[in-house]
Amino acid sequence: MEDVLRLENLKFSYGVHKTFTFPDLILKQNEQLLILGNSGIGKSTLLHLMAMLLRPESGKILLNGKDTAGLTQKETGHIRAQEVGIVFQQHHFVKSLNVLENLTLANYFSNQSQNLKKAKDLSRSLEIDHLLKQPIYELSGGEKQRVGIARALMNDPSLVLADEPTASLDDKNCEAVYHLLTESCKRNKSALVIVTHDQRLKSLIPNQLILS
Repeated sequence: MEDVLRLENLKFSYGVHKTFTFPDLILKQNEQLLILGNSGIGKSTLLHLMAMLLRPESGKILLNGKDTAGLTQKETGHIRAQEVGIVFQQHHFVKSLNVLENLTLANYFSNQSQNLKKAKDLSRSLEIDHLLKQPIYELSGGEKQRVGIARALMNDPSLVLADEPTASLDDKNCEAVYHLLTESCKRNKSALVIVTHDQRLKSLIPNQLILS
């Protein structure tokens, strides 16, 4: 299988007092990686580097074999929209739009035409197809989480990044959300990275990076 994500000699600093140095890693299609560590250890920073929301101070981030270092801001945004699906801890939905409109907004940001079939198929697989015309602000937390997963997969990304997707869930829903993510990624042959401090996921994902 081809490499989806490769990190080499990655370093990032917040000013002069806070510097993170991250281990090298390679992630291939259909692979899963769990990134664990205490708060403030750099988990979210690493996720944002993978998503190209931050630029490293030094080192390389290769996405599908392409070095992202020389990309312009416009090129970075375009590749992110096409190749990376992000399940945010705070979902950042457009509250004035309904579920279907929030899903197809992902197509708009990647300069693609609205893929209504994809939105409906994903919604059906995540059991939220009955909510497509529902205003996003009327949904429960669990329903919003499923919409967030569907939105992340709208453009068939090769890399899916999930930030603390289970932190506020009970044990039953923690495992349910994990299975939703993994099964959805398998269908798309996406690599999956989950960043969390939730220790319950340790028994579910054997491939782990523990930051310290």
